[in-house]
Amino acid sequence: MGKSDRANIIGCDIKAGDDCISIEDGTKNVDIKEVTLGPGHGISIDRLGKFQNEEPVEGTKEESKVKLSNICFKNIRGTSALPEAVKFICNSSSPCQNVELADIDIKHTGAKPATSQCLNVKPITSGKLNLTPCSSPVPKTLKAYQQIQCNCN
Repeated sequence: MGKSDRANIIGCDIKAGDDCISIEDGTKNVDIKEVTLGPGHGISIDRLGKFQNEEPVEGTKEESKVKLSNICFKNIRGTSALPEAVKFICNSSSPCQNVELADIDIKHTGAKPATSQCLNVKPITSGKLNLTPCSSPVPKTLKAYQQIQCNCN
């Protein structure tokens, strides 16, 4: 979804095989509750900074830069086909701010525990978390663009 304000996604079962919910430029005040996602990437905030006239996703924007702020992931339950269940990949010149993780229960379907990747963000945590925030290194290929993603099945 793009260029949306006050969108509600409630009580849905989304099986997309890719981004189940993709939040793109100009989107703010999105409320996502009681959803079942996957297979796929779950919730993604990405594809930002690609075009010159993009609008911010709940934040401010400088020329050819996007800043993400005030993002909250609460009460998320599920499984991930990938060990990296949550990725926070933010721009070094506009780090993500005020990103909150609260009561996250995502399990990896494989032998390894679920992890998360972080770059240029320091998430605020509360409640039960069965994965350690920022516990996995970020591959060099992901450092080129800004993305926040939750991989749920």
